[in-house]
Amino acid sequence: MLSITVLPVITFAQQKPVRIGIAGLTHDHIHGLLGRKDKGDIIIVGIAEPNKELAERLAKRYGFDLEIVFPGIDEMLRKTEPEAVMAYNDIFGHLEVVEKCAPKGIHVMVEKPLA
Repeated sequence: MLSITVLPVITFAQQKPVRIGIAGLTHDHIHGLLGRKDKGDIIIVGIAEPNKELAERLAKRYGFDLEIVFPGIDEMLRKTEPEAVMAYNDIFGHLEVVEKCAPKGIHVMVEKPLA
């Protein structure tokens, strides 16, 4: 006789949105991230961008509040406590993002490799 055990289906669907910090707004791929806020899988909690004019322009286009924009990554990390940071700054700034986030256990995604 064959015995069949039915296991409950386990889904690994995210229960709550991932808290995302953004380091820089200069890389063109930022538009894909800023344009997806209605998906519900992420929440942008902070943006580190020293160029206030750029931040204002993108805030107007995508509807994020300028209160989440900080002039540097240190302040953004301290005040928003993201679970992950996405580096959309220039390639030369990626190392700093990793060096600031990794010791705190914050996941980092960079658009181009460090090598």
